[in-house]
Formats: sequence, C-alpha cells, structure tokens
Amino acid sequence: MKKIVTLLMAVFMLVSCLGLSSCKEDPPQPEKGTEDYTAPPSAEDLLGFPSELRFDGEFSVLTPVFGIPEFGDPTLSDQDPVEQSLLERDYFVEDRLGITFQYTSIPGAFNDRQSYSDHVRQSVQAGVKAWDMVATYSMVAPNLALNNSLVDMRTLDYIDFEKTWYPQFMVESSTINNKTYFISGDISTNMLYQMHTVAFSEKQATAKGINEDDLYQMVYDNKWTVENWFKMCQDLGEEIGGDGVWDKNDYYPIISSSEVWLDSFYFATGLSLIEEGNDGKLVVSTDPLDEPILEIYATLFDAQESYHSFRVFSDAKAIMNEKCIFAITTVASFRNYFVDANEQYRVLPFPKYIEGDSTSYQTLLSFGHTQYCIPNDIDDPNRSAAVLEALGYAGYVYVTPVVFEETMQMRYSENENVSNMFEIMRTGRTYDVASLFYMMFGANGSKEAHMMFRAAVVNKLTNWTSNYKQTYEPGLNTVVGKLNEFYSK
Repeated sequence: MKKIVTLLMAVFMLVSCLGLSSCKEDPPQPEKGTEDYTAPPSAEDLLGFPSELRFDGEFSVLTPVFGIPEFGDPTLSDQDPVEQSLLERDYFVEDRLGITFQYTSIPGAFNDRQSYSDHVRQSVQAGVKAWDMVATYSMVAPNLALNNSLVDMRTLDYIDFEKTWYPQFMVESSTINNKTYFISGDISTNMLYQMHTVAFSEKQATAKGINEDDLYQMVYDNKWTVENWFKMCQDLGEEIGGDGVWDKNDYYPIISSSEVWLDSFYFATGLSLIEEGNDGKLVVSTDPLDEPILEIYATLFDAQESYHSFRVFSDAKAIMNEKCIFAITTVASFRNYFVDANEQYRVLPFPKYIEGDSTSYQTLLSFGHTQYCIPNDIDDPNRSAAVLEALGYAGYVYVTPVVFEETMQMRYSENENVSNMFEIMRTGRTYDVASLFYMMFGANGSKEAHMMFRAAVVNKLTNWTSNYKQTYEPGLNTVVGKLNEFYSK
C-alpha cells in the first residue's frame, strides 16, 4: 500500500488514537486487477513508454498542504469520487512503473510560500536527495528554478509536452527560451477548481429582470463583454439602510468576493504584462498603457463610484446571502459552498473586451493551483520524468473525467447550457508569465506588477498611467532583465 507521510495529519492521528481504546483499520482499497482497478486500454500507445520500463522501489514526493487534494489518501474512511479517482491514478502509476509512492506534506499555501521554497532549496543545495518530485503552490516552483534547484525538463527522457495532459497554455507560460523547469496539467485537480468564473443566481437575476437564457445566448453570440455586463447592471444597486451611505450591507448586482479575482479584468480580457519575443527574450508589454486597460478600468471605477453596481469585499457567501446577482469567484466555490446550498448557482465565463470577437473566452487560472518540478540533486531525474508523465496520463484518464465531466458538468450543472459554460471556460484557460514569477518581484525590491489592476480598483486610483510608470514599470523591467539573464544560460 502506498505510504502517506503527512506531518500535521500524523500528529492529529496520534492524539486521536491516544484518546480512544483503538483506532479504526484502514478502509479497503481497490485491488490491482479487480473490477475497481482496471488499466485503461492502449496505455502504452498513449504514454510511449517501452513496455519493460520499470523503476522498482519507493518514489518520494513533497506536497504542500493547501486547497483541494491532489493525491489520494487511503487512510480516509470517507472518500468522495474525486479522492477515489486520485487513488486509482496513483495505483495505476505504481503498478505500471513498479514504484511505491511516499508522500510528505508540509504547509505550503500562499502564506507559507517562502518557508516552503526555502525548505526545498536548502535541502537540494545540501544534496540531501530527499524527494524525487516536488509539488508546489504555483508561485513556488518558479522561485526554485531561479534559485538553481530544479532540472530543465526539456533535457529529460519520457516527458512529451505535446501530450494532451499538458494544456498548451500552461506549457507556453512555463516555457521560456525553450526551457521548462515546472509544469502542471491533468496531474492537478486544481487546474480545474481554480478557474476564475462569474457565478450567478438565477433567482436574483430573474428578480432584477435578467433572463438566464439571454445570458447564455450572449456568450454564444460573443456579446458577453465587460461593457455589456456592467451596462446591464448599471441601475440595479440598492441602498438598503436608507442612510445614504453605501457599504457592505447594501445590494450590489456584481460582487468580487476577493480582490484577487479582479486580475481577470486584466488577464482574461487578453492583456499581458510580459511577452516573449521571437528570439526567446522577454520584454515588458505595452498593454498597461493601451486603450483597452484604460477603458476597462474606467468602467469599474464608474461602477463603484457613480452607479454602485459593483463592490469588492471578502464574503465568499455574498451570493448565497442574496447580496448580489453575480459573484466573481473560482469554481472551487461550488465544491466548498454552492453545491450543498438550497439554491442552484450557475456559471458564465469571464467576459471578453471586444463584442463580436470570435476567439475563445479567456479563463484566468488562480494562484491556488499546483506546479510540479524535479529537484536537481537526485541521481536519476529521468526516473522522475517517467513518473511525472505517467501521473499526467493517468490524471487525464482517471481524474479529469470525474472532476470535470461527473462533478462540474453534471453535479454542478442544472442544464446543458451550464455544462457548456464549463466547457467554454476550460477551453479558454490562460495564465500570465509575470504571475508565475510573483516571488521574484518582492525579492528585487519592486512592486508586484500583476497586482496593479486589483490595487487600483480597490483604492479607486484616478492616475492610472502615472501610477503604473512610477510604481510598477521599473520593477517589471528589473524582473524581465533577471529572467532573461537566467534563461539565457
């Protein structure tokens, strides 16, 4: 049976056992070769591995404790379908390559990003060879790469970034000058749960004269834009208290439950901060000073100050408490809150900037997803590459159908239109290279440029251009220079 080493859970289980006369036995798991555990057909053709490829022995993985699980835990007595699919994925890889997974989990969410990075970096630089693979909160793996702790996966055997379990948007974001030190894809459940979305309440929409089917038709007709959305909601705010002061107790048709989700107004409308030229060198984008961002910012500014149709405050359940029609959030909210609510909530992709634009709707991926990397102190990085590839394949076969088709397109979807919206969102996933290197901005004494839009909206700045040029552009230039220096080696 796979070994799970989870520091926090180990302490919890020990204390629990001391307080009871006996601990429950591990629940039965699917046995290899039974009806519950069947290797999918044509696995060898999809993987492209030699049939005799095996790496017997333990395979150690360091994982961060945060968000929705990415690895199966056979010690759980009550596993949902997603957790069960993760076990099936891991069992397949163990059986196929002759390994036994050993997982070590330590705190590694946003607030622990520096300590997690330092923990890995110090271990690798000391040559401890502690882990064959490291999973990280999205921004940690790039930091490890820049600290010379990771292997360039392009130099290894067995990994094929053309395979379908590596979404091309992620391959492109993670690859600079044809070097790839970290990757994500179907190996990660959070690649789906961390999609930004516009959730809405059919009940509240109807009460305000908005027809649900009209919203879907706007999406299909490429008329679902930031401008049209905010015009629709322009006169729908309500000052509840009667004191003339607009605050969190009032009704706003559009609410962002976190300022983080505001990043979509920049990145999901096709704008960027850093771009890669034909020579593989990165350059600072001109987008921050172009007309689209100025118009989008003006729309949100007016919505807050003039129309009271939009507000940002930390309340994940605002839409459940009938405080808005639309909530800017992530799909994880459905798993964490909405799915067990009395009312059904629907989703829309993030709107476009230009009406009639026939390109895909863009769906920004939140920071809360996982990147995978291979430490450069281990003896056989090709072994790790084979396991990573097999996990990606098995995630594509076992996990993604459960997370996306059975959970999102069926459990979270009340009708075919909602199911279609999930597909549109998934197809248009995107991520910005500047966001990946979040930790580098602070390290260079510069402001986190990818946060500039959300900061401007929250603080209601009226000097966008000068604020960008004085506060963020110098840091962007510094970071781009550092990245080009690293990736040109």
